[in-house]
Amino acid sequence: IDVVALSLGAGNWLVYGSFVLSTGTGTMTGLRGWTSTTSATEPTRPQGGMVLMQGLSVPGGTDFVLSVGATRFSLAATTNVFLTARQDGSTGSPVVYGDIYAIRLP
Repeated sequence: IDVVALSLGAGNWLVYGSFVLSTGTGTMTGLRGWTSTTSATEPTRPQGGMVLMQGLSVPGGTDFVLSVGATRFSLAATTNVFLTARQDGSTGSPVVYGDIYAIRLP
């Protein structure tokens, strides 16, 4: 699930974010989040500041907060950077909202 996207101009950027995920029905067994220039595509860890939590047993309807580590993006042109979340094990439709931040680097 793409939580939010940010359009960044050409240059070097440090990007990070956080989100709140309210689980669907059933029990959530895993949660992950990352930043990427590709929509809803999971990178190889630890790229994209990926955070992965496994072995969870979170009941449906629970709010869960996750922060995604900072990642450097070197962009040649204006590009969207996505903050993305994925839950495992839970059914139904989760509700997700969050923020993405970027700092231009020299």
